[in-house]
Amino acid sequence: MWIAIYIVPNSGSSGINLANVTLDLVYNGYSASLRYIGPSGFNVATGGTQNVFDNSYFSTINAGQYTKNTAQYNDTLANSTDHFAILDLLDPNHSMTGKYPVLTAGGGEVALLVNVTAVFGTGISQGTTVTGSVNPTVGSPGVIDFTAPLAYTTRVVQLQ
Repeated sequence: MWIAIYIVPNSGSSGINLANVTLDLVYNGYSASLRYIGPSGFNVATGGTQNVFDNSYFSTINAGQYTKNTAQYNDTLANSTDHFAILDLLDPNHSMTGKYPVLTAGGGEVALLVNVTAVFGTGISQGTTVTGSVNPTVGSPGVIDFTAPLAYTTRVVQLQ
């Protein structure tokens, strides 16, 4: 299970260097502190918000995989337990790059992509609460607080 946390800076705010942001999440009694995985986890949305959950955007934060042919565990992608990826949704100032993901005020919008199953060992169950914050090095944190619906009726659920 994956989640996308949308980030839009307040009007007039200074730039937010997402490489220095900490994403803290609390779910089912467990907490996680995630950092940007780096340039390999930077993607530009080709269709805007139309296809945020395209598998290719999450490829760098998919959990390690057991390879049946060689009977070995491949943990090259296991960084998903403590990292998030970035999906650039709108960047009118052209300030976002994989190496320097700086989000500026004036219409920029990104999604922080999290592999929930890798971070917490399970998906988000119906009716449970997830809390947390997006913590920039300078400025106020963004608050995350939602309760999953009691029934999942579609593959993608907008929670907030």
